[in-house]
Amino acid sequence: MGAGSGQVVDDTASGHFNASLAPDYIAIDKIEKGATMGIVFPKEMLVVPSPIAIFKGTPNLKAAQKFVDFLLSKDGQTIVAHEGTLPIRADVATDKKHACRPPTRRCNAP
Repeated sequence: MGAGSGQVVDDTASGHFNASLAPDYIAIDKIEKGATMGIVFPKEMLVVPSPIAIFKGTPNLKAAQKFVDFLLSKDGQTIVAHEGTLPIRADVATDKKHACRPPTRRCNAP
């Protein structure tokens, strides 16, 4: 087994694993690129948004704060959603190209 979430998805797509727990955006990207696998969202699941942090003592505190503010803004979350990650803002919809996200629950290989 390799390192990282992408490797787990690759190993599942190749048939080395029968199933795996993986980040949705990585699995969906593989499916969209032709991997012969599917993805299922359980009825109940834990959603972990992408983390962001500012390190204590950073020499560029003002720039870091501006970046975090942008990333959490509607424009920033629209970019996040367009890239296939779930936005954290209620006023930003998931991008339509990622149609197999909840509540659909299932996304099959092409």
